[in-house]
Amino acid sequence: MASIILDTLKLHKRLIDAGFDEHQAQALAELQQETAIAVLAGAEHEYHLDDLALKRDLQQTETVLNHEFNFKIDLLRAELKKDLAETKTDLVRWVVAVGLLQSTLIIGILLKIAKLF
Repeated sequence: MASIILDTLKLHKRLIDAGFDEHQAQALAELQQETAIAVLAGAEHEYHLDDLALKRDLQQTETVLNHEFNFKIDLLRAELKKDLAETKTDLVRWVVAVGLLQSTLIIGILLKIAKLF
């Protein structure tokens, strides 16, 4: 339980100086102390509830961010696979084209050599 420092003796003396009798002053001082303790306990309870709500909100935010992050990573992987497939296709086309060009050049050179003889 929370502790609170309340100068009940000082409050008691002020109440007596204000015209209250001994029993009234003591009852009011005790009531004031009990009220202060109850208010502090309520504030602590609200603090703990706010703390729990904040932790829950942080966990939810973390979950959402993790899902978004994983989605973006999966999207980047898919784009990378697509780009790699396109690059592979372009490379195969280039190699085939160069091979055909070489074959054409070799055949042309062989025909030229055959005409010379």
